[in-house]
This record gives sequence, C-alpha cells and structure tokens, in this order.
Amino acid sequence: MKYLLILLLQIPFYAWSQSEVSLDSCISWAYQNFEYEQQAISYRTSADLADENAGKSWYPQLILDGNVTYQNENLSIPIAVPGFEVPTVPLNFNRILVNFSQTIYDGSVTANKRKLEKSKYSILEKKIETEKIQVRSKVTGIYMSILLTSDNIALLNSKRKVVAERLKVIKSALEFGSASPSTIKSLQAEILKVDQQIIETEHTKKALFLSLSEITGKTLSSNSNDLETPTLLIDYDNNVENRPEIQLLDMQIENYEFQKEMIGTSRNVRINAFGNIGGGLPGYDIFKDEVAFMAKIGIGFKWNILDYGKAKNEKQILTMNQNIALNEQNRARTQFVTELKTHQQEVIKMQDLLSKDDEMINLRSEITKIKASELENGTITSTDYITELNMEEEARLNQTIHELKLVLAQLNYLTIQGK
Repeated sequence: MKYLLILLLQIPFYAWSQSEVSLDSCISWAYQNFEYEQQAISYRTSADLADENAGKSWYPQLILDGNVTYQNENLSIPIAVPGFEVPTVPLNFNRILVNFSQTIYDGSVTANKRKLEKSKYSILEKKIETEKIQVRSKVTGIYMSILLTSDNIALLNSKRKVVAERLKVIKSALEFGSASPSTIKSLQAEILKVDQQIIETEHTKKALFLSLSEITGKTLSSNSNDLETPTLLIDYDNNVENRPEIQLLDMQIENYEFQKEMIGTSRNVRINAFGNIGGGLPGYDIFKDEVAFMAKIGIGFKWNILDYGKAKNEKQILTMNQNIALNEQNRARTQFVTELKTHQQEVIKMQDLLSKDDEMINLRSEITKIKASELENGTITSTDYITELNMEEEARLNQTIHELKLVLAQLNYLTIQGK
C-alpha cells in the first residue's frame, strides 16, 4: 500500500499509449468532463465581443433628444420704444432633435483599449492551462496506481499458484511420513494470507477505477487489460519556457505595459465633430413663436492640460508590478529547472536499479527452488520456505515498482516542462 501512496503523490501527466483506454484518452476525457474547452471558447468569444465594442467607439453616435419645458419667467427687454413692440420670449419650449457626434481623433484610446481587452482574456484562457496541469497530474497518479495494483495482483496470483503446488507436493509427502501436518497447516495459512492480500489489492484497484471514472466522466471497468503502460521519448534539455505559469507571467508583464500605454492616452487631445437636426417651438430664434427647423454642426476638442502627476504615479505603480512579476517568473523558472534536474536524476537511478533487477530475481528464484526441495525433504520448516518465497516476490514487485517509477520520473519531467 505504501507504493500506491508514493505513486499518487507523483506529478506525471503525459503518454504516447495508443490503446483504447490509454493515459492520453483518460486525460482528454477529464478535460472534457471539466469543460475546459467550453470555458476557453467562452473567453475567446468574450474577447471578440469586447474588441467589437471597442471598435464601435468610432461609429457615429446618434441620440434622439426631445423635451417640453415651461418656466415662470423668461428674458425680457426693459425698453419702451414708441411705435415699436418689444419682442418677448415664450415661457415654454418644445423641441425634438437628433444629436450626433463623430470621433475624429481619440488619442489612441480605442487602439490601446483593444490591446488591453485582448490581453485580459488571453490571461484568463492561459489560467485554464495551469488548472489542466493539476487535473492531468491527478489522472496520471490514479492511472499509474492502477497499473501497479494490476501487476501486484498478478504477482500475488503467481505466488498463490506456487504455494498451492508446493502444498500439493507436501500432502503427498505426508502420506509417506516425510512431512509433518504443521507444514501443511502453515502453507494453507500462507495461501489464505495471499488470498486476503489479493482481495485487499482488488478492492484498492476498484476504488482507483471509481476515482478514474469520476474524474473522466466515463464508466471504466476494473480490467487491467484495458490500460497500457505509457512509453516515452524525452529530450532532456531542461527547457521550461512552455510551462503555463511562465507564459502566464509573460502575459501579465505585457498586460501591465498595455495599461501604461492606456494611462498615457489620458492626456491626449480628443477631437470630435458634433451637431443636431430637428425642430422646435420656438427654434433657435426664440423670439419667433412658431415651429422652426433646427440644424447645427460644429467641431470640438478636449485636452487634459494638467493632471498633477497622477498618470506618472500610476505608471510607476505598474512598473513596480512588472518587476514583481518578473522576479516571480525568475523564481518559478529556477524552481522548475531544479525539479527537472531532480527527476532526470531519478530516471538515471531507476535505470540503474532496473539493470540489477533481473539478476536479483533470478538469484531469488534459484534460492526459492532450493528451499522448496529442502522443504520437501523435511530439512527446513515451512516458515523458512515462505520467507524465501516472499523475498522472491518482493524482488519481482520491486522490479515492477522500478519500471513504473521510471515512467513516473519521465512523466514528471514532461509535466514540469509543460509539454
């Protein structure tokens, strides 16, 4: 069980297996189950809509403006000229106008806003990649643990078969008085012990398959033949630039630069054309108490002459944020490279151990055969024989663990690289 825990704590993710239920397919199903692609599509769609809205700031703005007002007094001319009637301004105004405005120059606000919006949604989409690493690590941990339990069950079944055959021989020897009943009882107890280990390991395997089914959204049966051991080809170049966290920090640094550019536009001159067209009672000539056609056109500009250093301070804050992100990126890069070297060394270690495993298994197998003969001859106890048989089983299990840990170390290496 401790080996299962070791495997589950590893951080692997990648394989080239092409079986019907491979590590690749399980990872792909998990991504689908967590709807990462749908989330990414939503971000891309939102980015397109935000870009479209930003571009519409250049479209002519048309606003229908109508109002009816009444006031208790109005402009009067306190002059009395004989024979001349002084005009009066009506107390109520009735107007309906279509006001329009057209941007001529916006000081690069729209262009910078579009870059900023695109950057924002790209960062959100990149964050999905960092989440996916955690999911595929979980999937791979479960997948590799299933492979270990399957191999362990096969070894236990093989051991049970060996003990059962040895029990059959000892029973025959008992008939001729060359074996003791206690030896038979001891072997029967060992078979029961192996049966319990098989039951426990099979339940562990079923639990792992349930976890794999839950995370992938697929109903997977606990059949070891459904899964293949991943095989890998790795170039140990210690490059971590494809790691999503590194790329995410690059994008955040760039986003801060876009924000600085946006702040820089806050004091730029803005020029627009404006006007209106419609009718009113009265019109622009307020002394005529009649419905009149109204039309006006003009051009205007705005320029923020002084902001008291506000833009400068905001840019300094963003520069400091950029430096913080850059330092964080350098620390992450150093950490990932260190981990790459650690797992590369783990690969070398497992390869060295595997080079001795066959020799160890052969040696243990020969010792077990000798002990089996001695047991049949009654020169050793069943306990001595079972001890040697267990050591042979341990040697075979160690070989399986070394093989899977080699794959795990390779998978870890690829995970850290972000491939």
